[in-house]
Amino acid sequence: MSFLPFTTSLIPSILDGSKTSTYRRGLKYDHLQIGERIDIVDSDTQEVVGQANVTSKAQVLFQDIPLISSDHQSFSSREEMREYFSDLYSYIGRAVEDSDIFLVIGWEMIS
Repeated sequence: MSFLPFTTSLIPSILDGSKTSTYRRGLKYDHLQIGERIDIVDSDTQEVVGQANVTSKAQVLFQDIPLISSDHQSFSSREEMREYFSDLYSYIGRAVEDSDIFLVIGWEMIS
């Protein structure tokens, strides 16, 4: 089964339904398909904490990611968002750029 990993700090908001989408830099998770059942994994413990159905998937440029979102963390400015994602993706060795491709993946938890 396919999976999406999340840091421990995000697991409560995923399980309570307030976080139902993720932005992932690059195309690593492009193999996920709408309608597919996936495991939600705590990346710090490697524990499967739930299952979800993928409900949406789209490719967007960083510059087109909305600052305000009802199903994802919101930001007050593009630079705040850039700093947040640049910290997450520090292993690329540079700041996130407007032209970087992100996957937006939405899901619905399975009871």
